[in-house]
Amino acid sequence: MLTAGRTGKPDILIKVEGGYLPADVKNHLTLKRSKVKSAFISPLASPDERVDVRGWTAASTHRYEDGLQLAHYTRMLEACGYHPRP
Repeated sequence: MLTAGRTGKPDILIKVEGGYLPADVKNHLTLKRSKVKSAFISPLASPDERVDVRGWTAASTHRYEDGLQLAHYTRMLEACGYHPRP
């Protein structure tokens, strides 16, 4: 897909009311076990839902690049009118 000077292809598009949300499959850990912390995740079936998973936290190696990649795909979807946000 080439839109507004951006190019790329998300691994997954999740259909939600009003459009799609991008998702990407990675072969590295994003969560690790933790005795005192928790993390928030969203199920694929309901990406607007926020689930608190106690006993897990973000992996020590922050995946900044993964976040940038999803932001890039989000901007692409917005530019072509397929993102649920106006």
